[in-house]
Amino acid sequence: MSTRIEEGNKSLHPDIDKINSVAAAMRHKPERSATGHKWFAYCPEQGGETFLTEAEAIAQAEEFIADWLDERWGWGADQVFVGCITQVSTQVDRIDRPGDLGEDGTDASGRYWHPDWDYFCNYALRPVANDTAAIADAGSAEEQAHEALANPAALDDSPPPPEEADLSCDEYMVFAMKDRHHRFSMGLETVLKCLAAAEKEGAVPALPADWWLALDGRYGTGS
Repeated sequence: MSTRIEEGNKSLHPDIDKINSVAAAMRHKPERSATGHKWFAYCPEQGGETFLTEAEAIAQAEEFIADWLDERWGWGADQVFVGCITQVSTQVDRIDRPGDLGEDGTDASGRYWHPDWDYFCNYALRPVANDTAAIADAGSAEEQAHEALANPAALDDSPPPPEEADLSCDEYMVFAMKDRHHRFSMGLETVLKCLAAAEKEGAVPALPADWWLALDGRYGTGS
């Protein structure tokens, strides 16, 4: 049985100076500070890395901690931590280089533009995008598709009476539908388009071209 020996007497909490150095460490990896990457893992030797989710940051921090173990725990083992970025320095008030500069390099407002300058701007702190929204944009399409497939619609066996139904849409016929969460209507034109898609995929036998032509003339199915 082996015993891991901690080197020195270290605080159980990160040094405030180390926390203040995170921003400087992040500058070495600007590509990871994209919108939505609001969680970070920090190691005093390897610097900081930003992540989209807290779980990713924790996983990286655990790797940082493991790297401090050789024959004994290194001095930075208790200086690894995970945090949440709430605001980040962002470019604001940008003015792009105009195309009609005077011979002296000034624009219409009298501002001088050096030949190497493409724009003027300021920088200000701006909130980091909500990680939940970013995750939805970046990685949850598969879950959303699974939820849609697991929630098929069917004809509503208790439709509202005709006098209470919303027949304001310009449809020849509408069908009362329901799924696990909603009750809604589906127009005949949509049903026919679904049928055309099923025919194209080979899920139903091919229908006569004249039949589709007649439907297109009446409902505008485009089939």
